[in-house]
Amino acid sequence: MLMRWGFIPGWVKDPREFPLVVNIRSESAATKPSFRAALTRRRCLMPADAFYEWHRLGQGRHAQSRAYLFRRADRGMFAFAALWETWHSPDGSEIDTVAPITGAANGLMAAIHDRCPVIVEPRDFDGWLDPAAEARDTAALLRPPPDALLE
Repeated sequence: MLMRWGFIPGWVKDPREFPLVVNIRSESAATKPSFRAALTRRRCLMPADAFYEWHRLGQGRHAQSRAYLFRRADRGMFAFAALWETWHSPDGSEIDTVAPITGAANGLMAAIHDRCPVIVEPRDFDGWLDPAAEARDTAALLRPPPDALLE
């Protein structure tokens, strides 16, 4: 299913007046009203073969950012844990939106950024996607990837 990156909760009246949510913090997904229902009923996987993380060098106006590419060490595909929501406009149109879940950085990423995407292992796909699974039961899957998984 094709979705727009940037989670918009269903209760938002005008998405232009709501901050774009490009990622969702794992530690608050179950408690924030914006994500609570999606964590219970609209979990999904976002396939990827790599991602960039930005590292800020310096401070102030002259600070620069450098992009670092992270991918599986074996060059295989992986999947981010994510939540989706369908936003309904007053005119009846719909926008399907999605955002990945982030957690604390693993050892590899900690030097670049304090957070990283939650990567769901293939053995855990069914558990993450199971609509009968309670959000509290899937919380154990919201962990940093093993250091050896990425390079």
